[in-house]
Amino acid sequence: APPRRGRGALEPRPWIEPLPPPTAASWRTLRPEPAQSLQDYRALQPNVPAPGRDRIVLQPLGHFPFDVIAHDELVMLVRAPELTLVAEVVEAAFGLPTTVLPPAALPETGLRWRSHDGQRQLDAISLIDHVAPQLPPDAYAMLSLVTADVFAWPEQRYAFGWSTYVERLGVCSFARLDPSAHGGPAPVQLERTLAHRGLRIVAHELAHTFGLAHCQAGRCLLNGVADLVELDALPLRLCAACRDKLRDGIGLDLRGRDDAVAAVLRRRGLAEVAT
Repeated sequence: APPRRGRGALEPRPWIEPLPPPTAASWRTLRPEPAQSLQDYRALQPNVPAPGRDRIVLQPLGHFPFDVIAHDELVMLVRAPELTLVAEVVEAAFGLPTTVLPPAALPETGLRWRSHDGQRQLDAISLIDHVAPQLPPDAYAMLSLVTADVFAWPEQRYAFGWSTYVERLGVCSFARLDPSAHGGPAPVQLERTLAHRGLRIVAHELAHTFGLAHCQAGRCLLNGVADLVELDALPLRLCAACRDKLRDGIGLDLRGRDDAVAAVLRRRGLAEVAT
């Protein structure tokens, strides 16, 4: 294992942008969680990327780049961000080779679903359990990408995704990126909005697979997200405290990764998505 370095606990740092007070609709209000200290992170014995197990795998499940889903009297057109863009940003952000597998159908059996507000929603945790045996042996982590609406805990209206800290598995849903799919207003710049929101969800869920819990130290990619307001406010970068955990806990140093992500987005004509 790499050497454990640094302080025994994470102290607030002046250059970490503070979080605003939570509102009634904030993740921190709806799902209170204790802050994860460096000791807590180490106690998880987080996974370490290693030769022969150092690849991130993205597995699309459903129809891409868009899907038509009928719920009661509502017909939803769900759009997803460009998957090659997602892979390029993931590889730049985490410094690991990233592969997008061919889209596959969602399993017809073995998954739990519920009906909520007239919509059919997939239990994200049941999907993770179902795909666990399919984790490639050379993969550090595998993220399932779905167009289905999902939830992860019973009181939740919907979820953007769910991931495990140790099992290296997660799921990311694109069903809620465009409110017009649910009868709301359409984004003015749809493609840029899909990229902005989709990249943040994917990077957030993958960061959990490295053992990182939701961050409460300040503005961070790992802030909890309950709705589109919080998703749009999410930065596409980890704060200094979460970088410390990765560097001191598993020897993964992400210095320069923000610049690498920004370079990918500039090349794609999406420079503003990096902010």
